[in-house]
Amino acid sequence: LFPVGMMEDKDEILNDMSMSNSLIQANMGVIAYFLSKIFPIFMKKNRGVIVGFGSVSSAIGRDVNTVYAASKRGLESLFESLAISAIPSKLKIQFYTIGYLDTNLSYGKKLLLRNRLSKGSTKKLAKIVYKNLNKNYRKIYYPSWWSVIAIIIKILPFSLIRYIYKFL
Repeated sequence: LFPVGMMEDKDEILNDMSMSNSLIQANMGVIAYFLSKIFPIFMKKNRGVIVGFGSVSSAIGRDVNTVYAASKRGLESLFESLAISAIPSKLKIQFYTIGYLDTNLSYGKKLLLRNRLSKGSTKKLAKIVYKNLNKNYRKIYYPSWWSVIAIIIKILPFSLIRYIYKFL
């Protein structure tokens, strides 16, 4: 299970490369490194479950939490690639795209929609992950209604996204 990540309040479009590198490493790099070591072992044993956790912030580029969102999008792609590589085996790969939960990433932060819409709890998420451990690759949104928002965001033309951002 890889429920790790890091956010920075000043994460804006590549304004500090040292901070950007730290965010990339915390949100994707360390996980990719660790997976490079354990994935071959899991494949050789032909069994196991690897679970990753991303963020709904990866659905579209952002003007804040820029590197965080980009890292989470990269992490999602990495887990898709793992799932494809694991097809010939019994190894199970799963990926959860998480909406705003009250975790150490969001304590005290003013995140868009978080206070009004977040009904998910980490305990409920843990139960869902446990229940799904025997299932093959799935990309699961939690809370589930984020899947609708992500689909809408991904199909909207950029000109409309630009217009919406003016009012947020």
